[in-house]
Amino acid sequence: MVIIVTTKWLLITRTLGSHETSF
Repeated sequence: MVIIVTTKWLLITRTLGSHETSF
């Protein structure tokens, strides 16, 4: 499901607090 991927990506981005991550 796309929702799971989006949630995971959001959690990772929030943890880093930056758009430096390139997934």
